[in-house]
Amino acid sequence: MRTTHGTTVAEPTETASLLREGHPSETPYSPIGSASDSDPDRCNAGWTKDAAWTATLANLFLILYAFADVARYVAVVRLLELGICREEYLKESADVLGDDGFIPEHLCKSPEIQQRLAHLRGYLSSLEAIVGLLLALPYGLVVDRWGERFIAGLNVVGYMLSCAWLVVVCYYWTVFPIWIAVLSPLFRAIGGGTPTYTSVIYAMTSKRVPAENRSLVFFIFTGGQILATIASILITAWFLDQELLFTPILLGMPIGFLCLLSLALIRPDGTAKVAPDCESELEEVDSKSLSGTLRHSWGIVTRLFKDRRVVVLLAAVPLAKLNTPMTELTLQYIQRSSTCQ
Repeated sequence: MRTTHGTTVAEPTETASLLREGHPSETPYSPIGSASDSDPDRCNAGWTKDAAWTATLANLFLILYAFADVARYVAVVRLLELGICREEYLKESADVLGDDGFIPEHLCKSPEIQQRLAHLRGYLSSLEAIVGLLLALPYGLVVDRWGERFIAGLNVVGYMLSCAWLVVVCYYWTVFPIWIAVLSPLFRAIGGGTPTYTSVIYAMTSKRVPAENRSLVFFIFTGGQILATIASILITAWFLDQELLFTPILLGMPIGFLCLLSLALIRPDGTAKVAPDCESELEEVDSKSLSGTLRHSWGIVTRLFKDRRVVVLLAAVPLAKLNTPMTELTLQYIQRSSTCQ
């Protein structure tokens, strides 16, 4: 027998039971005290109603956002081509323009028009990438203070303002030059653009979904976005064939409100049950301290770059990202060549 802080505690012996008497379900006896926080059972918390609800709504948000974003981009390419085509034919032969300023697509495949279209598409993609690159870190530093739902909601608002700008510029083509439409990504600064919204949605889901099921949930997220992209391309192509050029962009407005509704239905961090995280050994950081947040972020970066496999994966990301714009421009010129023949 020994006394600790006024409490008598029995010393363990060779014949003593490893389980505490009367509590067969408790952890084995440990001279240190209660079970360690690194107990594997702590990581095996099952699905809760809140976790399933959060994962479902987050998946719905990603699917809606992906559908609207792809539809906007496909329609913008055609509107940019039409705007350039108008400006070129106004210099040469204004008789080609219809009463509403529409020009058949096959008349907009000249090398001059396609070259200028490629330049504007490049500027548009570059500006979107710059906005996301510059604002990812600032929004990441304040996400713990403002909350993932608020940041994602800001992102949706920025997206909707970007769509509104495109509609105004392209509809009032007699007032605005077509290159003004390329400035639409500046509105995505509200919320940080695509990199920010995907990061905060995945982070919010990770907090509430059991650790052993996160990979499955993320695969479901990716599959849903791929299906949404395919459906969006097909539906947008049908709208464009019907000469409804603004409809895919205008659809982004009600879809944006549905995204905001899905975010509103997710329980706030303060009331939601957070899944135990057994993968991180980093110290907890005070989210109210900017210096503490910076130190915490720097610690994560240094740990990541100590692993050569992570460095290789990070180096491969820019190369993979180059594939999409190169493929789009290649298809653009293939289409022009086949049309000319």
